[in-house]
Amino acid sequence: MQQLYTIINDATRTTDAAAWRSKLDATLDTKTFLKYLAINTTIQNWDTYGRMTHNYFLYNNPANGLLTWIPWDNNEALQTGKQSGSLNLNFSGLNASQWSIIRYMYQDAVYKSQYDTYLKETVSGAFNPTSIQALYTSRIDRALRHHRKARLHLFKKFIRVCVGDKYVRKSRSQQSSCG
Repeated sequence: MQQLYTIINDATRTTDAAAWRSKLDATLDTKTFLKYLAINTTIQNWDTYGRMTHNYFLYNNPANGLLTWIPWDNNEALQTGKQSGSLNLNFSGLNASQWSIIRYMYQDAVYKSQYDTYLKETVSGAFNPTSIQALYTSRIDRALRHHRKARLHLFKKFIRVCVGDKYVRKSRSQQSSCG
């Protein structure tokens, strides 16, 4: 953690950006972090790093030796939000003195370009309105079909209890309410 903090605030960030990125890339899984930022800002999660100092872990991944950003507690996503709302897609309004990793990476042209690419992929892919509408429609339709089948099953069970098994086999036009 100390190494990450030192690199983020290293003077090479402004004097030799390529060297700074090289050091940061050797410490933090920047690809994962930038993808997280793109998705997190798209889903309008306000209860997260950039607004709050919690709801993430840094995992020291032994497979690659990098710190990997792991978000959690995303239950405040996909809503208007509190605490001044979520971050803007371009991070305008970000309190830059508090959130230096976001600010410095977004100020760097290479990282900004990567973030913008991930943002476009997120918005045009998983969060494309047409894709989202199709996903929600299929899930709602599936839930309704399941609900109808469950209700029919319960209705038949109710009829069996009320009047016996023979009644269930009669056509719907011959059935009357049990009472």
